Amino acid sequence: MKLTIYRTLTLFLFLAQVQSVPLDLATKDANDFRRHSHWVDIWTAMPQLTEPYNLPPTPFNSSDTIFANTTIRQTFQVTQNADKIRLRLSNAFGIDDLAVSKVTIGLPLHQQAGISALEPGTMKELSFSGESGIIIPNGGLAVSDPIDFSINVQSNLMVSIYLEQGQTGGAITGHPGSRVTSWMSFGDWTDAGNLTDSSVTAVDHWYGILEVSVTMSN
Repeated sequence: MKLTIYRTLTLFLFLAQVQSVPLDLATKDANDFRRHSHWVDIWTAMPQLTEPYNLPPTPFNSSDTIFANTTIRQTFQVTQNADKIRLRLSNAFGIDDLAVSKVTIGLPLHQQAGISALEPGTMKELSFSGESGIIIPNGGLAVSDPIDFSINVQSNLMVSIYLEQGQTGGAITGHPGSRVTSWMSFGDWTDAGNLTDSSVTAVDHWYGILEVSVTMSN
C-alpha cells in the first residue's frame, strides 16, 4: 500500500514538473524580450470622436449601427524598417463595446497608398491573445499579438478590419486627417486580393487604428 502511494506521488510530481516546463520557457522568453528589446511606434494618429460629417456614408451608417457586416481597408505609411509588428486598435470614443471579428495586414499593390488592391502573397492574419477577434470595451484599447512581417521604411502597410456586428451606439473612433483614401465593403473581404463588389465605397478617413509598432533592440 505504501509503495503504491509512493509511486503515485512520484508520478504526480513528475507530471507537474513536465507540465510546468512550457510556462517556464514562455516566461523566460517574455523576460528575455523585455530585457533586450522594446516596442516603438512606426505609425500613429491621435484618436478622435468622429464628427457627423466624417462618419461613413449610407448604407454603412444606418440608425444606431455603423459598419455592420463591413470590411474596412486602410493604408498607413511606416517610418522604420520592421521584421515583427503589432497593431493597437482603439474604441476610445465608442459608447458601446466594439466586436472586432477579424484583422489582416499586407502590402498594397505596387506600394500605392489609398488603393484597395493587395500585393499577392503578402497577406497575414492577426490574432489577439491567440484568437482571431476581440471585443474592445467602450473607452478601451486592444493590442494584437506580435507577428513576423517585413516592411521597409516609408513603405505602405495595408490593414483590413472586419466588423460583423458593427459599432452600435452611434459613436466611432477615427482620425479625419488621413489625406489618403480608405475603402469599405459589405461582407468579410479581409482575405480578398481586392474589394470588388457593388457596395465598395471610398472615404478619406481612418477608422479604429491607433498605432503600428515594431520591436527595437535596447
